[in-house]
Amino acid sequence: MASKAKPTATKPSNEPSGEPVKAKPVDDGKPINITMLHGRGRHIGWVLFGGIAGGVLLWRFGAIGQVLGAILVAIGLQQSYRLIQTLMRSPGTFRVDGDAVQLPIGLCAGPELKLQREQIDHVFFLRRSVPWTQAGPLLIVEAQGKSYSFPRDWFSSDSDQRRVETALNRQLRRNAVA
Repeated sequence: MASKAKPTATKPSNEPSGEPVKAKPVDDGKPINITMLHGRGRHIGWVLFGGIAGGVLLWRFGAIGQVLGAILVAIGLQQSYRLIQTLMRSPGTFRVDGDAVQLPIGLCAGPELKLQREQIDHVFFLRRSVPWTQAGPLLIVEAQGKSYSFPRDWFSSDSDQRRVETALNRQLRRNAVA
């Protein structure tokens, strides 16, 4: 029996073919609109847990249990405030359309920050040096002397976070070359 030989891939030649290489367009010109996600489920869970567990600790336990119960009730109250904010305000939207950029200041934080692409200094991800209280990677946008961070759990997927970073960095690369 003859064994069938598997076809092998050929490596492309590094020699120039004489044809000019076409550069890919730096920006495809399509506007990007990405709406962030709010974590209402997380807020509701902390409101219920903080209220119920904190109430039981305050009601049935001694001094140390009452201190822990007060801390849980305070966390529940803080999360109920954040839950109310998600109901009153939209989560925020990233818009990149030509030279106009609109960044949310935070999650359900009110009006967005409107910029021109020239006003953005740096856009990058923090992957490993992320605080333990935030989900990584963090999208960091530095503009007008301030730094804005957007954790992964504010986006519906990693690709949305990557699309914002890519769209903003394309213009920065174009400005650096020119």
